[in-house]
Amino acid sequence: MTTTCGKYRKPLKDPRSIGRGYGPICWRSILREANESDFTFTYRIEGNETPVLIITDLDWGGKSVTNNIEVILKSIADADGLDIYSLQEAIEAVRRERGAA
Repeated sequence: MTTTCGKYRKPLKDPRSIGRGYGPICWRSILREANESDFTFTYRIEGNETPVLIITDLDWGGKSVTNNIEVILKSIADADGLDIYSLQEAIEAVRRERGAA
């Protein structure tokens, strides 16, 4: 966890903001950006305790999931009460995929 905002690097004091890694103003901005994409998601734990997150881009004319993945992952983490940093590996995997393309 971090005690500074992930966008502006300002100190965070509220426990919920610390958990998200963003202050309330930046968080509202992130949620607005997430709403620019049309997607559904499923989160489950596989038999071997491996977390699996499946995101489906509905392709209804909004921003693509691939181009908005970081914001979408953050909004999913908040909506489902997941630790935002538990999704960091998924964000890094998308970055690697983008670099390979």
